[in-house]
Amino acid sequence: MIELPGSLRDLLCESIDEELENSGASDPEGWVQCLFIGLDAAAEELDEDLGENLVQKLEESGELEQPLAKELEAQFEDLDEPSGDEMIRIMDSVCEVAWINE
Repeated sequence: MIELPGSLRDLLCESIDEELENSGASDPEGWVQCLFIGLDAAAEELDEDLGENLVQKLEESGELEQPLAKELEAQFEDLDEPSGDEMIRIMDSVCEVAWINE
């Protein structure tokens, strides 16, 4: 399990929603790219070690057998025009993310 600050979740959600709107992404691969752009924005708000290795830490937390991008693409297959919140909820379950209040 990985613990992330709860305040970061809102920033992540907003970044993903903005990227979804700007990019016009319409398939799981595009949605994953939007999520990763949001993660990059969120990583800038974290301490250096966690921020620089956020995707790797998420993969380790979920004990994934394949890269996070591939795992999320598979999980997003059943979505139709997802929101940032929906995508984060899926990532939370795949990567065992716990959002904590500071």
